[in-house]
Amino acid sequence: MSSRFRLFSIGLLAAVLAVLAAPSFAYDWQKFAPKNAGFSVDVPCKPEFSSRHLKNAVGYAWLCTDEKNQFIVMAGTSDFYGPAVDTNEMFSQFEAGFLDSVKGKETSNKRASFRGADGKKLPASIFTFTAGDRLGVFEMVMDGNTMYVIDVGWRKGFNVAKVRKRVMTSFKLLPRTRPPEPQEPDVANEEKKSQ
Repeated sequence: MSSRFRLFSIGLLAAVLAVLAAPSFAYDWQKFAPKNAGFSVDVPCKPEFSSRHLKNAVGYAWLCTDEKNQFIVMAGTSDFYGPAVDTNEMFSQFEAGFLDSVKGKETSNKRASFRGADGKKLPASIFTFTAGDRLGVFEMVMDGNTMYVIDVGWRKGFNVAKVRKRVMTSFKLLPRTRPPEPQEPDVANEEKKSQ
């Protein structure tokens, strides 16, 4: 075998291995703007919906991950009912709760501003974190008693910079009608129905 052919073969093999080892950025990108969620964002996968109802708060989240589980994207809206919330306290509590739930550790944190749907500057908080074999960036934006969040997490060792950048820079707030406060379920009647 000639040395030129051997160099070509080695180069071709290296190129194939590089393509196979590198994450694919040929994702099926879509503009995602759930009805009355108050935001839009470009996502590279189909989001799945979840919600959580707590006393005086309702949270809605949409999550998606790629087929190889290299990254996860989460966007959401939380409405807090009752007295006005303290923005800095809410940022601190939400970050602590998130980090606790993923058993993570903050690696950086900064306060910022974010353009609201009406163009006004809203308070925002951005933090980066590690959690096991994952890294991530999480942004929270407060508009009165409503919080909007966007998060991109990825496995260490995978270069998802293009995904992260596109998701985070495409996140925009949209006009929204805040839903009325949910009514407390009638526990006594629910128990009677189940008996």
